[in-house]
Amino acid sequence: MNWRVIFITLFTIFLFSFQITAKEEKTSQPEWKEVKNSKGVRVYKRPRAGSKYNDLLAQITIAAPFEVALEFVKDCNSYHTWYGMCNALYVTKKISEKEFYMYFVLDTPMLTDRDVVVRVTMDWDIKKKTGWIKLKSVDSDYKNNSGLVRMPQLDGGFTLKEVGPDKFLVNYRVYADLGGSVPAWMVNIVSKKHPFDTACGARRTVKLEKYYKNAEKLYGKSFKRYN
Repeated sequence: MNWRVIFITLFTIFLFSFQITAKEEKTSQPEWKEVKNSKGVRVYKRPRAGSKYNDLLAQITIAAPFEVALEFVKDCNSYHTWYGMCNALYVTKKISEKEFYMYFVLDTPMLTDRDVVVRVTMDWDIKKKTGWIKLKSVDSDYKNNSGLVRMPQLDGGFTLKEVGPDKFLVNYRVYADLGGSVPAWMVNIVSKKHPFDTACGARRTVKLEKYYKNAEKLYGKSFKRYN
């Protein structure tokens, strides 16, 4: 019996089966459906298995130097000024410049606001002009008696990538289980408004002069301003 031939045959069958399974898993993922296209922002949603809530995605291209964008990303104390549908967002514990915990209150009109504690991690590659921010809810007793509805889950994040001179693409993806009883009309509002407002807020805020000055001091050169 030629064990080498048997081994090669079995390995080929396994590899072929694995490729088929991987292809099936890839194609079984629901496609993104566009729900809004306005002011340079595209918003998408897609179903998440086992949940009544959707994965959400916002895409926007912003005219600003990547170095300036990084200074904007680092400024966690100002996230509340631009994050969508935000009644509160602040750091509760800082581990490092690239890791910290934040308390977030989601403004839900005509309903009790939602809150959650999230762990934020980030990193970037200044040479490749890419970066990412990851958001993940954590179990926490912080303000658990606030009278708000604690969100069971929130996860997502941002990716940044330079796509041209002084131009970078932002992808913001988020999934949130709002908890409690939420009517369909509120789910629809959140699905469009939160990612859209977040993308617009980021575009508006990244152009602030303080981020240009921080970048110019750090890199020792001047950067072109954009309206």
